[in-house]
Formats: sequence, C-alpha cells, structure tokens
Amino acid sequence: METKPLAYFANITVTGEGVGEDYWNKYKASVFANLSLGGVVRKDGCWQNKNAKVCAWK
Repeated sequence: METKPLAYFANITVTGEGVGEDYWNKYKASVFANLSLGGVVRKDGCWQNKNAKVCAWK
C-alpha cells in the first residue's frame, strides 16, 4: 500500500521541562522541517507560542 506524504508537518525539539523549539517545512510536501517557528511551551497536548500551535493526540 502506497502512502501520500503529509503536506505540512512540524517537529518539536524539547530543550527543557515543558519548553522546546518548533520547526516546520513551510513548503507543501517538503521533506525537511528546517524553518524555525521559535521557542514553544507545552500546554496539555500542544506546543505553542504567539505564532504557532502544534498539537498531538493519541
């Protein structure tokens, strides 16, 4: 079964307790998440700052 790549995605690099750095791919279907969205803090299942909110659920 062939799968389609995600159009956009983000990676969080955890740098401390409840804090991290957020990166995303910016260009549709790019395979690298190398554009920084800045420092983020964790709130429940999301990592966010004034410019971005990245959430994950099980």
